Order: sequence, then C-alpha cells, then structure tokens
Amino acid sequence: MMGIIGRFKLLYYYIFFKECRKNTTLKDLFWHFSLSKCENLVKDYAVFISKDDKYTHYSINGIEGEFKYPNSVPYHNFAQVVAEGMLKKHWHYYEINKTRVLDGDIVVDCGSAEGFFAFKNKKKAGKIYLIEPLPVFCDSLIANFDSYENIQICNVALGSESGTAIIELNEQSPIASKIFVDATVTDKSKQIPLQTIDSLFVEKNIKIDYLKADLEGFEESMIKGAIKTITDSKPKIAITTYHKGQNAKILIDLIKSHVPEYNYILKGIESFEGKPVMLHMWV
Repeated sequence: MMGIIGRFKLLYYYIFFKECRKNTTLKDLFWHFSLSKCENLVKDYAVFISKDDKYTHYSINGIEGEFKYPNSVPYHNFAQVVAEGMLKKHWHYYEINKTRVLDGDIVVDCGSAEGFFAFKNKKKAGKIYLIEPLPVFCDSLIANFDSYENIQICNVALGSESGTAIIELNEQSPIASKIFVDATVTDKSKQIPLQTIDSLFVEKNIKIDYLKADLEGFEESMIKGAIKTITDSKPKIAITTYHKGQNAKILIDLIKSHVPEYNYILKGIESFEGKPVMLHMWV
C-alpha cells in the first residue's frame, strides 16, 4: 500500500513520537508495514465482470450487486478503495466496533466519491445520503445506486456556511478537480451549491445515526457546519484526519465542546507527517 520510504517513515514516527504510539500498537504497525500493493490485495475481493464505454463492472466478494467504477479514474484508485474498504484491520477502515453501521441506521456519507462505503452498507442501512461534488463520481453514484430507494445522492459541496462553491475541472484527471469557496467561474470551472450538514439535516428535522467523512482537507469546515446536527442526533462519527491542513485535536475539541459525552479513538499513522489516519467518535 506504500513505498519503501513510506514504510520507514511509519517506523520513524512510531519510535520517536509518543503521540503516534497512542494511535496504534506495534503489532498493528507491522501489519501495515508488511502490506502488499493494493493492486495485489484487491485480487482477493474484486472479480472483473465486464467493461463498457464509461464503467468497469466488478463483483465484490460477499456483497450483493455489481460495482461500477469509472474508466476515467486509474485502476490504482479502485484497488486502493476496495483494499481499504475490505481490510478490517486497515487504519482507513471506517467501522470499528463502536462505529459500525447497524441495521436501519440513517447514514450520511460526506465525500462519498465512488460510493464503495454505501455499496457495502446499502442493504443494512435504513437510508444513506451520498454527498459528493465531483461530476465524475456523481455520475458513477447514479450508475450504482439509481435503483435503490434508500439511497439519495446530493451533488453539493460541504462547508461551514451555505452558499456557492467553484469546481475547477481537470479533464486529464477528473478526480484531481479542485473545489474553492471564494473563486470566479472560468471556462474550466463550474458553480455548485455549498451546503452545511445542518441545512441538509437538522433544519429539515432529519435525525442521523452515522456521519462518515473523507473530504480531502475540508473536514473541519464540514464539522463547523454540522454542530447542530451532531448536538441533536449524536451520531457515530468516522472521519479522516490525515489530509493537509488537518488537525485531529481541533476536530475532537470542537465536537466535545458541544457534546462533552463523546468518546473517541484515533487510529493509525500517516506516513508523510505522522498524523493519525482516522478519528472515530461515539456517545
């Protein structure tokens, strides 16, 4: 899953930084240290079915239905998503014992990307809200879930306030498209709605049970716009904390300042800066 340099950086952070040792065990560290490439790992879970002009179709061991992945996104990304989503020991795995999706849960998937988390839980969850701004992934979400009545796709960006956002489109690499809150529309960008979690849920009297997020560095802004929902619903939370500009302690303090009874655990070590990979919180 990572190169030689990345593996030795993990070991370096574990040895010399006490905070990193709090987030993982030595056994867990060496499990990740010895992981094979995701292209090798995915072979144990995904079986190729067919390929059309837009999507490659796979069956995933133990999960009902076909999973469609956009051809415009490199295979490495598919392999990484599936490997991380199927290996329960992986630090990027969203469901530990305290943050599992239970039967009937109302799930909010922030930054749902291709929708693999929803694909795994589509039969278990009572309702899943998929929030994704990138066009390439919104199209694949429709392709995968259009026939599921319990899944709703929201083509919006998330922030601390409602308004508008700009997506700067990258035609060569669609998943590298960037989102800006304060920017001007150009011929290579488009405007999309910017929403808060509170405007989508608590202000519509919708209770949620599970809040999952991977927002490429926008996690703190999302949480600031979700305080009323978190206070009202007290959902299980699984959120990535390793992106540039993130600080897990800020997220923890922000949430606990409004709901002090939240428990939490940080998991993993990110190999570039030694940040924790995932924050899990529950009441």
